[in-house]
Amino acid sequence: MFVAKIAGVADRASAGALTNAALYVPRESLPDIGEEEFYLADLIGLAALAETGEAFGCVVDVLNFGGGDILEIARASGGETVFLPFKKEIFPRINLMVGSLTIVPPIETEAKPACPES
Repeated sequence: MFVAKIAGVADRASAGALTNAALYVPRESLPDIGEEEFYLADLIGLAALAETGEAFGCVVDVLNFGGGDILEIARASGGETVFLPFKKEIFPRINLMVGSLTIVPPIETEAKPACPES
């Protein structure tokens, strides 16, 4: 969450006029970040590489619908994009200097019904 104080906006009522307004902050105004920290916007465009170094895809968006951040990855092989939770187990290494992140995709299984259909 990001909280900002904006000149001329003194209360929730006046803030309501800004609903759905785009807010832009100059990059140099943002606080410095630590060694293993980054801004989510910096992830967009990074190459997603498998642990073997093989191309998996590219980060095209960072989404959050209230349950945590999700990275949208366009697959290198084409086809549909994949949506993966942004967790250390799935994305163990991020290297902004190189422009890539390592991905360990979760194992996909097909759920079977507990009871046979009648």
